Amino acid sequence: MVKKALKPAAKKRAVPKPAAKKAVAKKAVAKKPAAKKAARVAAPPKKHIPDVGPPEAPIAAPTSATNYIALVLDRSGSMSGIRAKVIASCNEQLASVRDNAAATGQPSYASIFTFESRVDPPLFFARAADKLVDLTTKDLRLGGATALLDGVGTAVTHLKSLPGADGAASEHVSYLVVTITDGFENASRVYKKGFGKMLADCQSTGRWSFVFLCPKAGVKTLVRFGVPEGNIMPWQPNNKGAEQLGKQVSQGLQQYYEQRASGQKATTKFFVTNVANVDRASLTEKLVDLSEQFARLEVKKSDAIRPFVEGALKKDRALSARFGTSYQKGHAYYELTKGETVQAAKSLLIVDRSTSKIYGGDQARALLGLPIGESCKVKPGDHGDYAIFVESTSVNRRLEANTTLLYRA
Repeated sequence: MVKKALKPAAKKRAVPKPAAKKAVAKKAVAKKPAAKKAARVAAPPKKHIPDVGPPEAPIAAPTSATNYIALVLDRSGSMSGIRAKVIASCNEQLASVRDNAAATGQPSYASIFTFESRVDPPLFFARAADKLVDLTTKDLRLGGATALLDGVGTAVTHLKSLPGADGAASEHVSYLVVTITDGFENASRVYKKGFGKMLADCQSTGRWSFVFLCPKAGVKTLVRFGVPEGNIMPWQPNNKGAEQLGKQVSQGLQQYYEQRASGQKATTKFFVTNVANVDRASLTEKLVDLSEQFARLEVKKSDAIRPFVEGALKKDRALSARFGTSYQKGHAYYELTKGETVQAAKSLLIVDRSTSKIYGGDQARALLGLPIGESCKVKPGDHGDYAIFVESTSVNRRLEANTTLLYRA
């Protein structure tokens, strides 16, 4: 067998390697400067006091007791549920200014400032009392936060621009700033730091009165700012509370005008009953002497009204023969010693301490500056020679120690 010769393996064809690429120098690329952070948007200027312009009509330099009154209203969003009631209360206050100014002959000029996150230009500025008209819902658009301090501060700043702020005429001028809010300060920028000093400087002149109606929780803060407790009235920001606003301020305004007529220039007891200046002629002319109908029972220690009365009657034969021994609702009158709400149906008595006579009647409320036929909050104040007693319709009312209870047959 013939073997075939093996062919040598074919040599692989050499494949030329590609020529090495020349390194190309990279072009230097200029780096972009790092983007700067966006600049902060400048905050609005702190001094944001709306311009109010001049009074609606020229005001001559005062020559007699003159009142500049500002109503400062919170129109933040939280007031939306009670807007109609608040407006009605404001109208009641405007009517009170108009009526009291006319009755006392004291020139009076009213302004209304509103605020939310910022303070608005006033609804009107230094309008004469006889030109005041009712507000409408269009005048109080709601929304925003509560720049309470800026609202008050703005009112003060502009009231100072009126005639009589200084000089000889200043002795005739008094300022009353009434503020209504349902919440707490959370947005002021202008007067936040110097608010307390501003109030102190104004009050030191003896011609400025600051009055606040606010939630109960805000009372302590206002007192720390230097607002007299007698000028602060807590209220519930609901429809019922809003209804009471107008009555409380109207009651205070009547008393304020009476004090101005007597020569007083400011008040620290706007919401406090004051009968120190009631004359005995008014008592005898307008009220009835009921002394013979009542027995005086001295309360030496705190006790519930029914067991106290029944115990006192049983101990005294003369009293039990006259009044019986069972407690009768509506026959007892307790002494007013602390602030409380007096219901519309409850009658009041005024006792002349110097004569021990007991006076009552429909005009008792009027003499005390309280609304007739309406519930109202009362804070006892300077009663002078008199004591005030309120009818009790309760069987378990707690009587205060060291007071007197009047009980009628």
